[in-house]
Amino acid sequence: MVVYMFGGLLIPDTCPFPADGSREARFWVGVCINFVLGFFLKLSACAIQQKLIGGQLGTNITVRQLCRVHTPEMRTVESVLKQPGLSVGKVAILCGGPDWPTSVLCGIMGLSLWSCEVGTTPIIFYIIPCALCGSAYLRASESAEWEATASAMVFATTIITGLLWVIMAWAVQREWEQKGEELGKPLRQHGDLWFLDHKADTLQKRCAVGWNELPRTLRNCFAAGALIQIVANWCLVQAYYYLFGDFTVSEDWENIEWYAGTMDQCGCYAASGTVERDYCVFAAGGIAVTVIYGPPDLLGWMPYKALYRYWARRNVQIKEEIDQELDEEYQRRWSVAFFQVGHLGEDVDVAMAALALQERARRQLRGAARAGQLLPAVRRVLEASRGPVEEPDGGEGERGPVAVSAAPKRQWADPEHGAARSLEQLDRRLDGQGARAKMFPLLHWCSLCNSSGSFIEFGEGEASPQNQVAERDVSRDFPV
Repeated sequence: MVVYMFGGLLIPDTCPFPADGSREARFWVGVCINFVLGFFLKLSACAIQQKLIGGQLGTNITVRQLCRVHTPEMRTVESVLKQPGLSVGKVAILCGGPDWPTSVLCGIMGLSLWSCEVGTTPIIFYIIPCALCGSAYLRASESAEWEATASAMVFATTIITGLLWVIMAWAVQREWEQKGEELGKPLRQHGDLWFLDHKADTLQKRCAVGWNELPRTLRNCFAAGALIQIVANWCLVQAYYYLFGDFTVSEDWENIEWYAGTMDQCGCYAASGTVERDYCVFAAGGIAVTVIYGPPDLLGWMPYKALYRYWARRNVQIKEEIDQELDEEYQRRWSVAFFQVGHLGEDVDVAMAALALQERARRQLRGAARAGQLLPAVRRVLEASRGPVEEPDGGEGERGPVAVSAAPKRQWADPEHGAARSLEQLDRRLDGQGARAKMFPLLHWCSLCNSSGSFIEFGEGEASPQNQVAERDVSRDFPV
């Protein structure tokens, strides 16, 4: 926006074409040149930012993670931008969004350059009022009509900007309502990005620093810096007329007085004498406040930099420990659990614990199968957890089949209680029976097998048909 307005101030006033034309003719030729130049600059900037900047940054996984391209919000925006042609939402995002971030994000997402350039072409209807705004201000001192035109162009530019943002929000919301279920599911190709989020969350929790944990010297410096920031902001708001002038961009540079000793609402008082406020820039106090508040390396921001350096030194060891803990093997197990859950949070940790139990169950089942003790071991676990199992005929035959009824959802596997609570209940159930350490994974596996509500028959003895069926099923699910 600023570029188009500045072009409207500069180009019509200096346009040499036509050479033999009047000032009015050169003015309007300059206005038209500014329209074309602004449109060309916009499309060229979008292309360069998307391909040369965003396209290169998109190959860096850290940049992609920081830009959140894997989150449902950004995937919804990406879905809108991938719509063919000149859809309303696509045009609103490409024309109403911030110039540099929008184009670079399109490159990071790998969107088509031609599609984005076509979607940006309606920007000409935004460039025209912006450019006319600057050109009208250039001639505002000539008549009241030009001043009114300048105000009207400012109003039109503001209305167009607000309208684009409203359409942008509406388009993204509608896309989410239509495809929210699909866009809310994490993609496998974004697994590394989600793991980086998990790693960053873990690092943030371990590196959190309370106020009382900071050294006293650093706390004092931090408080002094905050006080300086508050005072400087108060001066900028309450004492503005005594610190800065009211010059306009249309004034001649020769008339500008850059520095004055003091200033009030009537004028500024420089070494050359009294000067009107409309030609002043800084008073001595304004320079002082700008130096203290503005540059990030000076007094107002030095305590913040000292705090960041303290955090960096303190967190080096924590980062190294996390890198060792969250290795490739951990990432593999975490990714499996994450895509089962579908979102970040404590549920992923519970799912990882459940997967670890299943892995233990597989190992124990394989070992029991090798030793020929698979079915007796499962029977002992069931008896330990549910009490003695009666034979179907009421007898106590040693080799007869045993019918074990599995409820559709056992108490220890009921998802309404949550995985963590279910595991705790099961752990307490086995506590004191001598079977918790050895049989818990087997019992967990049995509950998983029985979750469908079907009947599973177990029998003892090598020649039992039920043994052969059970061994075959276990060999299929847990190959030895």
